[in-house]
Amino acid sequence: MDRYESNTATMEDEREPSVTFLVSGIVSDVGRLMEQQVQLLRAEIRTNTQRMATAAILASIGGGAFMLGSYALIFAVAYGINAAFPDFPLWACFACVFVLLSLVGGGLIFAGAQKWRTAHAFPEESAQALKDNLQCMNPIRKT
Repeated sequence: MDRYESNTATMEDEREPSVTFLVSGIVSDVGRLMEQQVQLLRAEIRTNTQRMATAAILASIGGGAFMLGSYALIFAVAYGINAAFPDFPLWACFACVFVLLSLVGGGLIFAGAQKWRTAHAFPEESAQALKDNLQCMNPIRKT
């Protein structure tokens, strides 16, 4: 009879895991979840940083090419205005071109600054999810 009772007890133990086993499984799962969220956060930061670096490089190269083209355009427009209006002094033609380009450039700088404010290298949603999980972990750590 003792053998039968011990077999029955063993089978019941196999069917229903102990509370300690369940709690250790939960803690292990939460730890794994936290690790995965940290990895996700790092990957998102890396991706966003790479995107911003690529954008900065492209903008720099494009800006340099645009500057060279702008210098040629400034001279062409100024001399064109002077050819169209021979009584208009050359320096005033250059001043007109300067004012026009300054207004356009100022508008583009303002638009770029507005766009830059909305770009974030740090993903807020992933960080918030990580914070929420850490707050959920506090009661587990206290017990």
